[in-house]
Amino acid sequence: MTETKRDLSISMIQANVIVMFVSIPLVILQVAIFLLLHGGAALKPTRHPALLILVVLLGVVIHEMIHGLGWVIFGRKSLSSIKFGFQWKSFTPYAHLMEPGM
Repeated sequence: MTETKRDLSISMIQANVIVMFVSIPLVILQVAIFLLLHGGAALKPTRHPALLILVVLLGVVIHEMIHGLGWVIFGRKSLSSIKFGFQWKSFTPYAHLMEPGM
């Protein structure tokens, strides 16, 4: 019996669309639970929206650094073999291992 290989990869845009369809219901569920626990007054607008944006951006950077740290620690790869960047076309930050994994 011959084994055939299929390419199951998807584009970054397709991945982002899938994430949105999965994430939106989860966010709604989390907000509903938060409101049940803390009430609507806890959602008052922040006095410092720039701080909120800074914290989100910092979280994205830390998230990608965790990917890189995983490759360094568990994949035993050097930091120089990891490329960090941002793909503007799909508005996606990334950490990419530039050599084979194992």
